[in-house]
Amino acid sequence: MKDNYRKTDMSFSHLIHNLYGDKDYRLIHTTHNFTDAKKYFLKITKSIKFAIEETITIADNYHKQELLNTITESERLIKSSKSFDSLDQQMVSFQSELIFLLIGLMPHRWQQQKVINKRSSWKLDDYRQIQYMQNANHKKNIIFGAVQSKCKGKYGSWGDFLYNIYYKQCHRDPDELILWFKKNHADIYSELF
Repeated sequence: MKDNYRKTDMSFSHLIHNLYGDKDYRLIHTTHNFTDAKKYFLKITKSIKFAIEETITIADNYHKQELLNTITESERLIKSSKSFDSLDQQMVSFQSELIFLLIGLMPHRWQQQKVINKRSSWKLDDYRQIQYMQNANHKKNIIFGAVQSKCKGKYGSWGDFLYNIYYKQCHRDPDELILWFKKNHADIYSELF
């Protein structure tokens, strides 16, 4: 039954570690069997479904339903896969289709003889256009991340920054923090925003 096992690629191990933490990472980080692979592909698919349902708040109903239908169909195909090759191809197809749908729409060019792979062929905004929005709280969280990585040690510990800057100087107000950061770290602010 050697075909039922395979070495886990580092990129897949890294993905599982980021998505599901250390326990799941340790379960599959060296080898995994077909049943485990199917289980994790279904788990990833379910997580994507939850992420779409919880994160996409502004979308037409048709689009959201198309995304969810794509996930449901993918789950069905993953469950029916009988080999690693089939499983891998189902996952690549699912994720590729989902990416195009998230960008705007999935091209349906099956009736065309030839599609030239040029920039104008991939403008997919006939029905909708992707747009990211940030409020002050989102920006505050980005600043927190920057302080923990790019400005590490400038204010002592992370707790020192929270207490002395965010709580005392900015009064726990994200808008004040944004202005303070823009004034005191204009270079990093311009990189972030």
